[in-house]
Amino acid sequence: MVKVGLIGAGFIGQVHARSLSKLSEASLEMVYDINVKSSQRIAKEYKARVADSFETIIKRCDAIVLAVPTDVRHTYLEKAFKTGKPILCEKPLARTVEEGEWILRNVKSTHCIFTVGHVVRFFPEYVNIRNQVLKGKVGDVCEVRSFRGGPLPDWSSWFKSFKRSGGSILDLAIHDIDFWIWVLGKVKKVSARSLDRSENITKDHCYVLLSFENGALAHIEATWAYPPNSPFRTSVELTGSKGSISFNSTDFSPLSVHIEEKSFTESPAYLDPYAKMMKSFVNSVIKNSEPEVTVEDAFRSLEIACLALKSAQKESECLVEGKV
Repeated sequence: MVKVGLIGAGFIGQVHARSLSKLSEASLEMVYDINVKSSQRIAKEYKARVADSFETIIKRCDAIVLAVPTDVRHTYLEKAFKTGKPILCEKPLARTVEEGEWILRNVKSTHCIFTVGHVVRFFPEYVNIRNQVLKGKVGDVCEVRSFRGGPLPDWSSWFKSFKRSGGSILDLAIHDIDFWIWVLGKVKKVSARSLDRSENITKDHCYVLLSFENGALAHIEATWAYPPNSPFRTSVELTGSKGSISFNSTDFSPLSVHIEEKSFTESPAYLDPYAKMMKSFVNSVIKNSEPEVTVEDAFRSLEIACLALKSAQKESECLVEGKV
């Protein structure tokens, strides 16, 4: 049984606690948050203990789930890396490329198991889309579109600070940036526009255009501009030389595939993607093996997302050096 320590008892921390409760191979051992009441609430619900410090979790737990805001992870990671213990870090990998490079160096030097919460890779519809592409079912992909969004997150104020969260590009669109890199490979050009890069974001909306080495174009749209209490939704459209795929999270049968041989719709059996991601991490810990989402994967996505931020700020296209 892998004893897991959770750092951060906010919204996403609660999600990870619930995911751990669904696994037989691991247990939530301890919870730490600077807000003691938040730690106590999660600990009580999942029969864990409240840690009085991060250091206590490092000493008593086998693995760490880091679910704190993007800009404050450095101190926690600095201490965690010294122990070499396995880490699941929330996405994005870091707020800046420089911080991401520091994490990359430390993971390589300590040889610790390190993964990042790019959970879209564990959603069955998205996995199916990638499999259809890799098997050549839709032929050569020429264009893809994806949408992701809802209201501005209201469970914590740090999202409103562009310096802290990176806005809708770095915190939200990065899900789809990571997914399309996973599906289509290396990016050579990035262009983006966004609505609000202030320290008091009230609404944000972005468009990110990726040009891939294989000739495909990806149009990514992400929003925090919906009215409060609006539903969060996602959608995907993909067109290839032999067929197309579409997905809309609000549809009864959300996945629709049209290829030369046949057309079909599908509503995959629902398996909690966060639980699947956590199970993948725990299995890596048990087997001492490389995680499904590597630190290199997360760094590539961070680099492209940060180029999108640069493009939006300068309102110009950015070339990818080294073509990650």
